[in-house]
Amino acid sequence: MASAGALLCAACLPIAHTVTHAPAIAGSYRHEDGRPVAGAPLAVSVEYGDSTCARASLRTATDAAGRFAFPAIRHRERFVILLPVDRVFGYTVCGGEAPMTPLYADNYMHTAPDSAAVTCIHLAVPEPTNGRRTSCRGRTVGAR
Repeated sequence: MASAGALLCAACLPIAHTVTHAPAIAGSYRHEDGRPVAGAPLAVSVEYGDSTCARASLRTATDAAGRFAFPAIRHRERFVILLPVDRVFGYTVCGGEAPMTPLYADNYMHTAPDSAAVTCIHLAVPEPTNGRRTSCRGRTVGAR
């Protein structure tokens, strides 16, 4: 029979775990009249407080049809579970030249959604409330 000390020691071994910081993201970027915005620079940041994507994890540009895609951002880590902990993850999608403008952001606890679909519209006239020229909406797909 194993002693209580041996069980406690075994319980403190690091556990390898893959964390999804951001789901796979696919979307489109269009003008208000429906024309695609081609070649628009976009980035994703999973860094806390990086709302302008200065420390972006991934960068891309829209294609000729205004489409873009980012793969999921995953990180392998080891940790020891001593107490239950709620972890909050989040990501920000930014666009434009540096400093980039935050376009869409999402946060989740524990389990990332399988994917996210984001649609952005470049506005002819800036929004009156915040002066933004781009409006984005998103939806997640899969587990949350």
